[in-house]
Amino acid sequence: AQPVLDALSARFRETSLFTILERRPLQMYIAKSAAPPDPMRYFIELNKASPLVWGASGRALLAFLTPDEVERAIAETTAPNVMGEPLDPQELRTHLRRIAAEGYSLTHSHRTLNSIGIAVPFFNAGGDPVGALGLQ
Repeated sequence: AQPVLDALSARFRETSLFTILERRPLQMYIAKSAAPPDPMRYFIELNKASPLVWGASGRALLAFLTPDEVERAIAETTAPNVMGEPLDPQELRTHLRRIAAEGYSLTHSHRTLNSIGIAVPFFNAGGDPVGALGLQ
């Protein structure tokens, strides 16, 4: 994945992320990232479990999980986004429906202040989501 991430970051001058879904605990982690050559970069912590309800990558994955998994992710969320805003379950459900229809996720200031994230999920041969590729 690293050559693809490096090429994306160079082309779009954004930080690129390769995330992996951990379905049982309903979390994801960033396995790889690449930074653009510009001086403004985001600090990306690799291999740290994160909830699926915040951020473009998490929501891109959550949109393709079962309704029971979505409800469990909502019920288990206690932390607000980076701006201190609590999770709005109805906003999340509406956003997940849009992601499932459009195939990508777009978020603003969920995990990093003043940032925009965009991500697309990728799937295994059985059609289950296994990870996401994103830009921030």
